[in-house]
Amino acid sequence: ALNDVQNRKAKISFAGTKKIDLTDAETKKTDSTEVYVIEYSPKGGSDLEIKMFFDKTNFRHLRTEYFKLIAARQAATIDNSAGQSSDRIQVVEEFSGFQNMGGLVLPGKYKIGYSYYNNSPIQASGRKNSEMEWNFTVNGFSYNQNFDATAFQIDTN
Repeated sequence: ALNDVQNRKAKISFAGTKKIDLTDAETKKTDSTEVYVIEYSPKGGSDLEIKMFFDKTNFRHLRTEYFKLIAARQAATIDNSAGQSSDRIQVVEEFSGFQNMGGLVLPGKYKIGYSYYNNSPIQASGRKNSEMEWNFTVNGFSYNQNFDATAFQIDTN
C-alpha cells in the first residue's frame, strides 16, 4: 500500500513517535522499541483505522494495527436497545526475527492477534467477547521461482 500511494490516492499522515512493547512468542521476552507511527486511510476514507509502526533506527515495519468501531445495533425491545454498546474489533500484526532471505531482509516471525469486545449486558449481535492469537515462523523464502504451467490447471470435471 505504501509503495503506490499516489495511484491508490491514499491519505498518509505522520502521527509522531511512540514506544511500543513487542513480545517474542517463544521466549515471552518483551522489548520496548521507539517507533514512528503512520496513519493510513484508503481513497474515499474508511471506517477502519489503520496505524503502521516503523522502527526508528532501521525503519523496519514492526506492527500494523487495524481498529473498527461498529455502532450499537437496535435490539428487539426499546429497553434492550438502551443497553447496547458499540462493538470494537482490533487486529494487530507484528513482524520480528528479521533475517536475510534470498538477498532481502524479511521478518522470520509473524504474529497476528484478533480481539472482539462489546460490554453490553445483552448483545444484539449474539457474539461473545473473544481474543485469538496466531504465531508463524518462516523457515525459508524463495522468489522468482519457475513453476510448471500445469501446476495452475484446474480440472473442471
